[in-house]
Amino acid sequence: MSEDIEKKINVYFSHPTKEVYVKNNQILERKLDFENDLYLSLKKSSFGSNYTFIFPHEISPDEYDTKKLFKETEKLIVVGYIHQTINSSGSIYELGMAYQEEIPVILMHAESETLSDKTISNEIIKVEKFSTDIEKLGPVLEKYTKKLV
Repeated sequence: MSEDIEKKINVYFSHPTKEVYVKNNQILERKLDFENDLYLSLKKSSFGSNYTFIFPHEISPDEYDTKKLFKETEKLIVVGYIHQTINSSGSIYELGMAYQEEIPVILMHAESETLSDKTISNEIIKVEKFSTDIEKLGPVLEKYTKKLV
């Protein structure tokens, strides 16, 4: 597959931004380091330079119009990271919108978890640590790239 064709493919990465947990009867939040953990791992991956990644929190730390982005962006693949112990409701909403727009969806989730519903994607990648497991995404993106061109 030529690099020129692959560069035309946009990949939107949906993920939670903070972990909410209970400690000593208090609800606490911990901001996730998605810029260094997720984004950097994708940029450094063997396939990272072949795609245009859309990282929502690099665009704006505030909310933006995902619905408009999904309607107006051509050749788009949506990758969603879902985590059972981290509030993923925003990501799940975005994945539902992508599915409704018939945009290919790839799900990623922690190795130690199981997904109860696989309705929106047949492509599910288990990851333990993004810095080492991100390469699992490359062949799946390439498969969808061939379908979009």
